[in-house]
Amino acid sequence: MTSLYAADSSDDEYVFGLPLTLTSAEASQLSSTLCQLWTLAYGEAPGEAEQDLGRCREFFDPTTRGFKLRERIASLPEVPPDAYAAALKLPKEIVTDAGDGRLIVGVEARLVLGLLEDGYRRQQGGHWVLQPAGARAAENHALHVYRSWSVRRLSDAIALRTGRGREVLQATSVGIVLALLVNRADSPDRAVMRPGDGAGHPVDEALHSAAVAFADGITTSRTRSSDSRRLHGGYMLSEARRRLADKMSGYPGAVYIRPDSVGDVIRFLGSDLARRETLTAGQFSDAFDQLVDVFRDNARKLAAHNAIFESPAGTRSLREELLASFAAARADKG
Repeated sequence: MTSLYAADSSDDEYVFGLPLTLTSAEASQLSSTLCQLWTLAYGEAPGEAEQDLGRCREFFDPTTRGFKLRERIASLPEVPPDAYAAALKLPKEIVTDAGDGRLIVGVEARLVLGLLEDGYRRQQGGHWVLQPAGARAAENHALHVYRSWSVRRLSDAIALRTGRGREVLQATSVGIVLALLVNRADSPDRAVMRPGDGAGHPVDEALHSAAVAFADGITTSRTRSSDSRRLHGGYMLSEARRRLADKMSGYPGAVYIRPDSVGDVIRFLGSDLARRETLTAGQFSDAFDQLVDVFRDNARKLAAHNAIFESPAGTRSLREELLASFAAARADKG
């Protein structure tokens, strides 16, 4: 197979570095080479196009960790000499040389295979011709695939912040935010201190005991150790902060929910909890009541550190808002 580059052609006459006009022999060799390289890279022959494109993430997703990528490359089989020689004549957009006789094909290669099946048209004289519109459509398809991968981490971060992430917030992390709301830690002057001397501080114990009581009311599986029961460095609060980001403040010495974000936090929690398919409104209500009971049992610990701000009227209002948010999210989901 001769080189498919044509130095005197314009960019408009190419698709992924391949000319829009191929001889019959070139088209046949190209299809055979790409199918062989694909099978070596992914362990099976090309199949359904969109599923195959998704598999290309194994090598080309920009969020793939380096060590995992190195493992995958190292596990690739060497390419037979005849296929290797043919592949090296292809444009770099189609084939990536991974060293040690290994080659990787991805999105562009799979789209070219699709074009050879249903894009290039055989003309009189034995040539295969792809119309410029078909080339542009394939290139746009590739751009769409790569863009979806490149913004995935951004999309995941946005989804987490808006309560639409793939994973629900840990039950204990929901509980610690609820405990802060019950304690009306929603302004700088009612911020709760974050003890830095390890687990077991009375303030930590008071808030986290309430959080655990709530979690026990909505789930039966909790595996976190007592090390997570800390406002300073503990998992419960760290996970909540990761999801709620700019809605919580006071760091590093204290923590409170920003006063202009209280409504957003309540809606977020209601929506997040509504995504737990087996959780009923009754269970949510009972779990919240358990949280309040445990919180009040430990109020003296907070009072000893000037950190008790709960009011019965405020707690009743909070309960109503949370249940309303939960119900609204369930209604939208249904």
